[in-house]
Amino acid sequence: LTAKMVACWCCWALTWERGAGIAKVFHGPWVETNKAFFVEGAWDGGFSAAQFDSSFMTGTGGKIEGDRLLLATPSHTLDRLNVIEKSGVLYVSNSLPCLLAAADEALDRTFLFYDSYVASIKYGLGAYEKRIPTLSGRALEFYYCCNLVVSRDHEIRSTPKVASPRFRSYAAYRDVVNTVVRQIGLNSMDRSRKVNYKPLATVSRGYDSPTAMILSMLADCKEAITFKGSRGTVADEDCGTRLAEMVGLSVKEFGRLDYCRRGDFPEV
Repeated sequence: LTAKMVACWCCWALTWERGAGIAKVFHGPWVETNKAFFVEGAWDGGFSAAQFDSSFMTGTGGKIEGDRLLLATPSHTLDRLNVIEKSGVLYVSNSLPCLLAAADEALDRTFLFYDSYVASIKYGLGAYEKRIPTLSGRALEFYYCCNLVVSRDHEIRSTPKVASPRFRSYAAYRDVVNTVVRQIGLNSMDRSRKVNYKPLATVSRGYDSPTAMILSMLADCKEAITFKGSRGTVADEDCGTRLAEMVGLSVKEFGRLDYCRRGDFPEV
């Protein structure tokens, strides 16, 4: 791992030799660590209790449970855990580039389907491609929306996330969503964290992002960002500045490809 890659804010890579009593975690400065657990992101529960595996989890993490290691993916499908085993060492990371660097692996440039395999999660948890090949021929595994229980012999057992309650009305659904958002906000600002998160909304002129922006205000969100233009031909056709200002948020506008000017691994 290069120093720049390890310094990427929320990235982490775990290495664990088969049968060893210690797993090593290389991580960025925004990953919370102690002797019992490591975690990035927030969840709808108390921070110190570290019950991120049984809560709605926005990030990833791991903790010791007896003689096993428990690893948690997010409770959504926008991110995942990446896993590969090589020469008796298990490698796990929340970042595909970090995993490849830690395991000294590479993608196969002659394999033409990486983009479609990664995007296949859009078909659902039961239909996505769970493995991709590396240049060495080893299989790299993707895990979404689950918890992994790993033994010292590297036996991996995937368990589902806690199911949502059955909603008898829209009001009941709304109350649960509002409560989860508020609790995630409290977790992210917990004083025992070394790094706190301030809520930041993204907004366009669609339907889902304005709704998410309003919900984020339950977690004391005061800022929003928006793209000045979409992929269309009209420069401001999807810009959400007016909507953010209507609800009292300060808003910053960015170009869709502005991130390309950065030199600090923005896509890791």
